[in-house]
Amino acid sequence: MKNTISSAFIKSSNLLFITSGLILISFLIQQASIPFNPQFLTIAIINMLLIAGVSLVVRRGMQWTKYLPIILFTLYATEAIATFSHLGQEQIIQFLFAAQTIMVAWATIILFKKHKEIA
Repeated sequence: MKNTISSAFIKSSNLLFITSGLILISFLIQQASIPFNPQFLTIAIINMLLIAGVSLVVRRGMQWTKYLPIILFTLYATEAIATFSHLGQEQIIQFLFAAQTIMVAWATIILFKKHKEIA
């Protein structure tokens, strides 16, 4: 039986999973430089689970799921304004956040780009 899920959905899902991993790396780096904050841990876990959940749904390949990364990108774009306005943060954290934003944007573009399917 042939797999009917487009490779675009799988690629997009993989990028979103990588984004979730970058959130974990960012959290671990921040915890090395600041005192432990349970609220920050909760936010990081919720973010990772949200993006991993969207990634799993996108991987299913249903057409309506390609709009979920647009919502994620909108949230990342609004958060980017606040993140990059605070230049006092560690540069590695800002770099990781920029990478997350780019990956979510890339995942969105992949889903809306016209692909040539091989029959």
